[in-house]
Amino acid sequence: MTDKNEDKQHKALMTALEKMQAPLEAIALLKLADEFYTKEERAQLYVEYKKLFEADAAAYEVLEQATAGGDRDAQMAAFEAKKAASEAATAFEKKHRLVIRLMDARDRFSKSRYE
Repeated sequence: MTDKNEDKQHKALMTALEKMQAPLEAIALLKLADEFYTKEERAQLYVEYKKLFEADAAAYEVLEQATAGGDRDAQMAAFEAKKAASEAATAFEKKHRLVIRLMDARDRFSKSRYE
């Protein structure tokens, strides 16, 4: 009988710990980011990454349109533009890994998740 009660208590404890894990990870990541970037620098990097991400998405759309058009020169130009946009985004992600992790955490642990 006590084993079942202990199992229930352990399950309840594990559930409570799992609920606390996500906010604690977000707080730890934010504190780590404070060591390397000021709040203003992070805001600038968020904007810069958003622009790179949007440019990459736009280059992909142009590439899709050029592929549908059938013009070989347009396809190659669109492919090169897409390649350059992707490389710029990848370079940013490699240089600012912590900022990328912070943005991912912000998306995962957004307020809507707890409502």
